[in-house]
Amino acid sequence: MSLLQAVLLTVVVLVLGWAEMWFAFPMICSPLVLGPVVGLILGDPVTGVLCGAACQIFFLASVGLGGTTPPDGNTGAVLGTAFAIAMGQGPEVAVVIGILASYIGQFFFYLSTQLKSGDNRKIERYIREGNDKALIRLHWRSALLPMLPGAAANFIL
Repeated sequence: MSLLQAVLLTVVVLVLGWAEMWFAFPMICSPLVLGPVVGLILGDPVTGVLCGAACQIFFLASVGLGGTTPPDGNTGAVLGTAFAIAMGQGPEVAVVIGILASYIGQFFFYLSTQLKSGDNRKIERYIREGNDKALIRLHWRSALLPMLPGAAANFIL
């Protein structure tokens, strides 16, 4: 995989993650969509479709109940499909690597939520001061922050 392909994958993950959150979760950031996109970027769309479908089947059963957070199926699908295509393997490798990568993505999700929790005091202070501009900046930072660790993991791995 070239550096350009890694950058393209990172940008796709960021854009689709942003669109997923801001357009009321239309399911465009699911393994079924991400697999073919990764396949197109890496030059093997057929394997991308197969790997995305295999990862989708696994991650359909991953549901967060109560206070639990399911493994990050999007990170798992992107990394699993990318590694499977890069190694010349099939969907079975994508699922195995995807499961491991999804737990890494879950860790980064927890990290981003911990980082965002530090903003509560700032929000209260900005409201008391009537500082609308600072609240807007903080809002946009909080909207983008959860996507950055996962995108960084996709780029690095």
